[in-house]
Amino acid sequence: MYLNPRMSTDQYAVFYKETYRKFIRNRRSTEEIFEEEEKEGQDILAFCSSILKPGTKVVDIGCGPAGTLSYLKSKGFEVLGVEPSQKESTFAKDRGIPVISKMLEDINPKEVQADMAILSRSLNHFADPSRSLTRLRDFLAPEGLLFLKLLDYPAQCHFGLIQECSQADHLYMFCPETSRAMLNKAGFQVLKMTTNENAIEGLTSLWHEPKYHIRILARKTALPAVPSWPQSNTILERVHRGQLMFKIRRLRFFSTYRHWAAVLIRRLFGEKFFLTLKKSLPQTAKNHHRTHLSE
Repeated sequence: MYLNPRMSTDQYAVFYKETYRKFIRNRRSTEEIFEEEEKEGQDILAFCSSILKPGTKVVDIGCGPAGTLSYLKSKGFEVLGVEPSQKESTFAKDRGIPVISKMLEDINPKEVQADMAILSRSLNHFADPSRSLTRLRDFLAPEGLLFLKLLDYPAQCHFGLIQECSQADHLYMFCPETSRAMLNKAGFQVLKMTTNENAIEGLTSLWHEPKYHIRILARKTALPAVPSWPQSNTILERVHRGQLMFKIRRLRFFSTYRHWAAVLIRRLFGEKFFLTLKKSLPQTAKNHHRTHLSE
């Protein structure tokens, strides 16, 4: 699944240089991002604990301020970051984390040789994910490991309309089946995969919005495998089902919201005012229902 139409490669370069970090990353300070990434490092280590051992050399592609690598370094791992942002690279280096300040495509594999690569919430941003994974494979030792974390788009569609779930900086969207096929094509074997789409489908509240990410631990294989791509209609059915569940929950939410708004108006302005207001708005309320049901 991918955006179409979308900006050209040159336009995206300008977007990431001038807009992305100003309006997206800079909603939080670099220190806050660093702290969040330290927690991410704990999650990654727990997820890979059966295979990942101290002393392993780990490279994080798109490491940001390198909170994840900072945590792993404290646990005895040899670490290296790849981050094109000069600001975040400098932040990481000031904290003792070695970082290569380049785009993945501009790095010579001889510069980076590791036992494990981390690609967490980055693959959506790549112009050619399959090609990037194939290139990343060259950075890894024989039977090297890859930790991949990316948004599960059908699960994400349970919590927003399609136009809200699709972002200009996410060129590609994934689901578990396409993620597995893409990894096989790039020369990786999936060892472990988790997703929470099934749990999400059982939710009835708009307030409870879990993390809808796919987490994968894969191993580099000697040769790429022939991928088994899923049928597109089965994925679209899940997307549409997610949209339906979202609209049902939203209608329930607005129904509850209107009830408590009525209680508040009665208490603040009295019953007479409320009844007058109610008589003046019947058609508006009906139109409000019709709008949500027809979306």
